[in-house]
Amino acid sequence: MVGGAAAQDSGRNFDELARRAEAVLDTHPAEAASLYRKALAIRPNWPEGWLYLGAGLFQAGRYAEARDALRKGATLASGKGTPLAFLGMAEYELGDYKKALSDILRGESIGLADKPDFVAAVRYRAALIALRFSDFGQALEQMRPLVRAGNDSPSVIGVLGLSALCLGYQPSNVPTAKRPLIELAGRAAWAFVAERADLSESLFKELETQFPNEPGVHYMCGVFR
Repeated sequence: MVGGAAAQDSGRNFDELARRAEAVLDTHPAEAASLYRKALAIRPNWPEGWLYLGAGLFQAGRYAEARDALRKGATLASGKGTPLAFLGMAEYELGDYKKALSDILRGESIGLADKPDFVAAVRYRAALIALRFSDFGQALEQMRPLVRAGNDSPSVIGVLGLSALCLGYQPSNVPTAKRPLIELAGRAAWAFVAERADLSESLFKELETQFPNEPGVHYMCGVFR
């Protein structure tokens, strides 16, 4: 009887901790992480708990701890892509770019959760790694599903412009003088990938008119048109 009562109390404590942690995950991630740790002390083989703990730590900027939690979650939830992709994002923030890209690509191949903001965050980081390694085709492929979903955010446009022009900058260190070129190239590439031929053709013409002597412009227009 004593053992049964203790198990019931433990179960109630776990449920209460999990409920409280979920309620504050988006608004108070550090508090959520603390609650998830307590829940995991009761139920250490809870795959979702490790994932949510990692998510809370990631949002709180505690990337090394997030990586370790997400790695545990990915191991327990083998065969699921979202934990692997989230792990890759934490590795990206820690500068472990090759491992990050490997885990993100593995996660994508399995399948990610149907959460557009999360998918965009994953693919954006993968694209930045590809740009870092001058793999412009991979960077473009990371953006393709986002374009098809209608995402035309400045981040997506910037990556598309850099990829299409084969420029090895990171968006954060693009020279000021290059930004209009990259923005216009990105909008043209976006229209092309979105199969907006009417819009892309006019943008390609504008690109050639405004930047006739910029390396990569005529090559890009020849490849995309």
